[in-house]
Amino acid sequence: MKWQLSVAIAATLLLAGCSTTDNGSKNASSQQSTNSQSSVSSSSNSSTTKSTASNKSLTNLAFSPTDAIKKFQDKYPKAAITDLSIEKDSGQYQYEITGGHGHSEYTLDLDAKSGAVLDTESETIDIDGEDDNFADNALNLKNLISLNKAVSAAQPKVRHATATEAALKQKGNVTYWEIQFNKGQKQPDVHVDAHSGKVLAVDQDD
Repeated sequence: MKWQLSVAIAATLLLAGCSTTDNGSKNASSQQSTNSQSSVSSSSNSSTTKSTASNKSLTNLAFSPTDAIKKFQDKYPKAAITDLSIEKDSGQYQYEITGGHGHSEYTLDLDAKSGAVLDTESETIDIDGEDDNFADNALNLKNLISLNKAVSAAQPKVRHATATEAALKQKGNVTYWEIQFNKGQKQPDVHVDAHSGKVLAVDQDD
């Protein structure tokens, strides 16, 4: 009788141990699943933040000015580019690139995040009998410094200001970045040589 009682007690303890082990395994598995979901959620949030920032900061554009220039040249291979601007529309940065060849002028608007074509325009113009007025006023696009470098060069001239707009322009033989800043109620702009990075002019909007 004592032997049978001992066997019964041993069996009960064994079953209790197995139940505890199973519960522990389930709890560990549940915790691991929760941690995994938390990690995925965190990664997703980080990715979304990065994606959003890539079109809301002038110095963190997903589609660079070089990319935009190439897209225009691919679409209009004979056209000389005379103007490029980067401005916000409905809170998102866009490129507007203008150029032409002969009597044809083209304008291409691109999303600064995806590079998607937003709008295109073309028109025939009178150039007063000159061979190609666009070529005479074309931007020098060889060996351009990046927009980020241009902003970095301009920033010390307008401290505590945020770069909000930019444009590539030509004056005489010089192609330059015109960087516009927001500083309280003022909008100063700085001209930076697009090849050397030298600051050419500062308008403090006094």
